[in-house]
Amino acid sequence: FAPPPGSVEFAFYRVAEAGFTDVDGDGEEDLVALIEYVTGIGPGGAEPFPLAAVYLRRGDAFEPDLAREARVNEPPAYDQWRDLATLLPRLNEAR
Repeated sequence: FAPPPGSVEFAFYRVAEAGFTDVDGDGEEDLVALIEYVTGIGPGGAEPFPLAAVYLRRGDAFEPDLAREARVNEPPAYDQWRDLATLLPRLNEAR
């Protein structure tokens, strides 16, 4: 996975969840992943936090949906979801 917007300063921890759903309403299943990162700085620096990665299906390939990622990853937005079940409704709102 390419780093979601704004995550360059964070260290990759793990892919927590990934799944397919039609994010953009075009009838094709897109890829959504929750990727956990750590800052490595301060008392909570080793505590993982999630950022969403969204890839829209375009033919036989996937392309990042950077605008939707930015909207759902804006602090404190990611504090409102911790798994795909709570994130997916927010992605539909971000259409």
